[in-house]
Amino acid sequence: MLKYLTALLSTEGKVISKDIHQNGNDFCTVVEYHGFKTGIITIGDPGTEDFVLSALENLYNDGCDIIIASSRSRSSAGGVYEKLWKFGKDKGLVTMETSPLRTYESYHDSLPHKTINEMCAHSLLGAINYFLKYKS
Repeated sequence: MLKYLTALLSTEGKVISKDIHQNGNDFCTVVEYHGFKTGIITIGDPGTEDFVLSALENLYNDGCDIIIASSRSRSSAGGVYEKLWKFGKDKGLVTMETSPLRTYESYHDSLPHKTINEMCAHSLLGAINYFLKYKS
């Protein structure tokens, strides 16, 4: 879903940095969108804590107005979910959990996986647009 969101943001903005995870599929990116920086981290599985925390620090230090990161909602103690929550709390950031915005292959019989991901990406884009409207 976050890859679809990156593509949506890129249609009206531009990717200004991208760090590919060692799996070659996931990434951390910054997209300039309507004059604001949006950071996206597409990986959040167990075992990726170091990559996610490093990417999160880089996005924060780069001055991202919005940071969207993936994580499993029920990970072990010290997992990505806990690290994201603690980072936001320690930095005094407003955070929003979007656990319902997820899907897996064959998650729903009547809608293809791609369609569900696109719907979720548009939902997050709406949240970004709403936030930016009140930030400017």
